[in-house]
Parts: sequence; C-alpha cells; structure tokens
Amino acid sequence: MLFVDPRAGSDDLYKSLVKAGLPATIADPQLPYGDVYFVGRGEKGAGVNIGIEHKKLGDLISSLQTARLQGHQLPGMREVNAEGAPFYDHSWLVIEGKPTYDRGGMLVRPRRGGRAHPLGMTINELYKRLTILHVCGGLNWLWFQTRRDTVKWLEAFYQAWTDKDLDQHKSHLGLYEAPTLTPVSQFERTVRTLPQVGSRVAKSAQKKFGSIRAAITASSYRWADLTTTDDNGKSKKFGMSHAMKVVEAVDKEYS
Repeated sequence: MLFVDPRAGSDDLYKSLVKAGLPATIADPQLPYGDVYFVGRGEKGAGVNIGIEHKKLGDLISSLQTARLQGHQLPGMREVNAEGAPFYDHSWLVIEGKPTYDRGGMLVRPRRGGRAHPLGMTINELYKRLTILHVCGGLNWLWFQTRRDTVKWLEAFYQAWTDKDLDQHKSHLGLYEAPTLTPVSQFERTVRTLPQVGSRVAKSAQKKFGSIRAAITASSYRWADLTTTDDNGKSKKFGMSHAMKVVEAVDKEYS
C-alpha cells in the first residue's frame, strides 16, 4: 500500500495515483516527513521503509532558498529511532515540472503576455545543490516534466520494491561477451572460463575431450597432458601446475 500524506500539496498526487489504479490510501496519522511512504521487500523479505518527497519545481526552489528542505525535511527523513535505524531506509526526492531559464541560466516562471518572473536561482546552482543533497545527504532525486511521468515512475518503483524480495532481482546481473569475428563453439565459451585456459588451449581441449562434460570431469593428469601448438609450430604441454588449477576450480564449483 502507498500511504500518501493528507496535507495540502499531496492531495492532488493522491488523486493521480488512485486514478492510475495504484493501491494508494491517505496516511492516518499523517506522515511526519515525506509525501509518500510504503514498505518494500528487502533481502529475504525483510521490510524496507521507503520515503518519497514530491515537489513541484517552484516549491523545490523555494524550499532550498529557505533551507526548509535541507534543514528540516531531509534531516527528518534521515532521522533515526532509539535502535539507531533511520526513519526511512531509502529517501527519494521526486521533482516535477519543466525547467525554464533565460540566456544567463536564471530559472524563470513564464507569464502569459508578460515578462517572465525570475525565481532567484540559476539552473546550474540548482543542479549543484541537488548533487550535494544526493552525495552528502543521501537523498536520491529524479526529475519529471509531467504528472503522467511522475505517476508512471512511482508505479514502476513501487512494483520493483514489492513484486519480489530484493535478493531475487536479477536485472542488475549479466555476463557480457564481446562479439567475435569468427564463430566460437559453446565448448570453447564454457572451457575458457576456467583458469589458465585461453582460446588455443580451449580448442585443443575440444579435440581431446570432445564434450564439456568430459572436460570438466577429466583428471589433472589428462589436462596436464594436453598439447597445444604455437604460431611457429612448436608443441607445448599444458602442464601439471595449470592442470591442478583447472581441476580445483571445477571441484570448487561443483562440490
């Protein structure tokens, strides 16, 4: 469940979340800090408290100028309890609105039929402050131009934290292998992950063992007896020291 603070400024966000079909409800009692709160699934299903501060661009600039964000809201979101745990394990700032600035980089609020109103901060200064809030204050921030984009991110963010336990996610893992000019067999791809085994040794091993299963079950003596030939036609044994490393790696993986 997404708990949304009932105070002014958050109520329109609540309506947008409900309209999008998200499981949102008004927090009762109101949230001490942040506009949205939910419990995510950490490693092995442990509860993780997620807090989100939502600010439109004009409000963000004002809260930085008065120090309300960095002097009150951020410390509150990072506040710890009697056990030393923070109020929120992860704190996020979601900024909403399209930045408009003049040639000098000064952020302005456009006015219909009139002169743009300066907001008292350059776009460069705003980016610098947000960077420090992240690096030194632990406040992760994202910027969206429209409410639709904000809600779409909140939907995906909520699902990422609640669909499965954190240690069950795999999208951050992967094995990259650069494309080759010539085809490489599955045998060679697999055997080359073993220590001391390069392309030349892998090709010789494929001829000697014939299959991946035969290679990984071969004794150190059979690996040591493996012969390769260099570019000059000179033969060379793989050797017992290299063979022992291969067998040890296989035993460690499948023990």
